[in-house]
Amino acid sequence: MNLSICTGAATPGGYREMWRIAAPLILSMASYTIMQFCDRVFLSRYSSVTIQAALPAGILAHTLICFFQALAGYAGTFTAHYYGAKDSRQCVRATVQGLWLAFASWPLILLQIPLGNWFMSLSGHAPDVFAAEKTYFVILMAGGIMVPLNAAIGGYFMGIGRTTVNMIANTLGCSLNIVLNYMMIFGVWGCPEMGIAGAAYATLISGSFT
Repeated sequence: MNLSICTGAATPGGYREMWRIAAPLILSMASYTIMQFCDRVFLSRYSSVTIQAALPAGILAHTLICFFQALAGYAGTFTAHYYGAKDSRQCVRATVQGLWLAFASWPLILLQIPLGNWFMSLSGHAPDVFAAEKTYFVILMAGGIMVPLNAAIGGYFMGIGRTTVNMIANTLGCSLNIVLNYMMIFGVWGCPEMGIAGAAYATLISGSFT
């Protein structure tokens, strides 16, 4: 009889171990989507213009940043390799290289802002919607370095199998996003009313925790 079944322990490489690692990872991957969903929920209560602008601008920003996110996050693959080889020094080195890739990607992200604005101008949206789209898009792109940075740091914890750390960080970030959205969009608790710009800033600030 399999001793791990009797004791309830996870078999190395088995379904329980896989689920223990994968479940927090699945929840963590949804954090960016959850943040933008919260943006849209609050913006739908703010004005019809801002809710129309947030969806296309947010999707475009994510599309232009996701390549750099994947590139920096790939450091986690090397971290996992070195962790399996019990070489902790190389684990750290791979993560640092991922961080350098993230910093190097920032100028390239910023250079895409005019391209993104041009794409949105082709949509033929109403002038007030287009103006709101540009505001939301430019702020997300200007702070876009946080996405590859988070991917590199998160890749380290994924590589060493501590995916619960990522899940906790993402949960805190999403919770903070809800509070900041309310504060910065509507201008409460001493914060100025910023509308769609507030939603973008809230996403960037809370994203620094994830």
